[in-house]
Amino acid sequence: MKESIGKIIKRLRKENEMTQEELAEALNISAVAVSKWENELTMPDISQIIPLANIFGVTTDELFGLTDVDHEQEIREKLGEIFKFTDNIKDNEKASGGLEALEMYRSVLKTYPNNPTVLINAASFGSYLTSYYEKPLEQLIGREGLEKIVDESIKWCELAIKYAKTQDDVFSAKRTLVDFYTSRKNFDKAFEIVDTFVSDINSLKYIYLASLKWSAGQSEEQKRLNCKNIKTLSAALVHQAIMLGNIYMNNEKRYEDALYCYRYANDLVEALFKEEQYRPPYCDSVIPLYCFPAKCLIKLGRTKEAAETLEKAVDFMEIQEKNYNKKTEFSSPLMVDCHFSYGFEGSAKYEIEKRIRQILVWLDNSGYLDDPNFENPVRRMNEILAEKA
Repeated sequence: MKESIGKIIKRLRKENEMTQEELAEALNISAVAVSKWENELTMPDISQIIPLANIFGVTTDELFGLTDVDHEQEIREKLGEIFKFTDNIKDNEKASGGLEALEMYRSVLKTYPNNPTVLINAASFGSYLTSYYEKPLEQLIGREGLEKIVDESIKWCELAIKYAKTQDDVFSAKRTLVDFYTSRKNFDKAFEIVDTFVSDINSLKYIYLASLKWSAGQSEEQKRLNCKNIKTLSAALVHQAIMLGNIYMNNEKRYEDALYCYRYANDLVEALFKEEQYRPPYCDSVIPLYCFPAKCLIKLGRTKEAAETLEKAVDFMEIQEKNYNKKTEFSSPLMVDCHFSYGFEGSAKYEIEKRIRQILVWLDNSGYLDDPNFENPVRRMNEILAEKA
């Protein structure tokens, strides 16, 4: 027989070691009201459902006794709908479309108010929206409305941390919080959160675990973890080399040193994936991988080398676009058990046109768009844009 909502509230209250008075205080209602719910004399007001779910750390479905629902599958489907929606928002409608997407997240959170995956995705989107579209958002909803989104997203992060089931969820939520505080130049708060990060959360933990699997004779499981470590650590190393190169390039104008760092990152990618016909997504960013050394070479006056490197960037983008939204396996022994899924399984689009336009604008601003050395890469990029038009 299905449990009534009153019995469910009573059971969850006791499981959480709360008295009726404590639950009433948390909801800002009387203990008499809680007693009436539990004795099935009255039902909670609809406005109390999400707060109740938050207090007990359950979904609203669980609060109503709908425990036979496949929550994870439904959550994946609902998030997939949001991803598809955001992917199709036109550039000139990013702010207004983003507000619609936030409403979609809020709608999912009404049913799953404590689900870390939904909370982290919602908060991450709030961070992206308020960071990149601050001015158009402010025009639409005012400064007060913008700050409300920030406050709401920070609350989502805090709830994700509270109800996280894994350390990875905690890390993701805290990282989004750092992004919020950094964008608001509240560096003291950002540093405070970073200091709480568990140092081995995404790398050393799995190295130790792989060694343990070896000792336990679980070679297949160890192999899977070895591949996970290679993916994680190589991605981090590529990123760190590029970040160091950016400091040499932009802050210190040490172009030879920057070029060394950028080429180190490129060489690492080439070494890891030399037997593969494509490069995994993490090697790419908004700026194509090979554009970093190309910019350095231009600063050093080595325009012919820069043009050759830029052609590699065009190759890289075309390979990325071709393989986007594919589930692909590697063939080389080093990576054979590494698997990559590009995009959101059909819901996202690799925006090669946008990336190419950014490169052409950079060349134009640098005065090299019409340089004979860059004739081939510029021609190829214009041909791609013409094909996409």
